[in-house]
Parts: sequence; C-alpha cells; structure tokens
Amino acid sequence: MSSIKKLRILSDLSQGELAERLGISQSYLSLLEREKRPVTKEINEKLEQCFGFSLKFTN
Repeated sequence: MSSIKKLRILSDLSQGELAERLGISQSYLSLLEREKRPVTKEINEKLEQCFGFSLKFTN
C-alpha cells in the first residue's frame, strides 16, 4: 500500500475527499496511490498542507 493511501486512510478520508482537497480528480489520485504517476512538487506541497507535516514524495 502506498504512503499516500496509508495517510488518506489514517485520516479517514475517501479518495474523493482527498482529491477535492488537493484540487485533482479522483482518477488522478488513484494513479498516484497506485504509484502509476509521479508526485509533482505542487501535489507534494498540497499533501503537506492537507496533512500538516513535511513529506518527501517528489524526486
């Protein structure tokens, strides 16, 4: 299970809720969770804001 998915589940958020908070589509979030797309710097920053701590998903 990816780190993004773990954080989402631990935060009791649905994919739709997290996608809305990040300003992305649910299908794009699904690709990120399945590690089919890289996490951009912009998405990483939005994840940090959403979860309230520093994350390092980008290369």
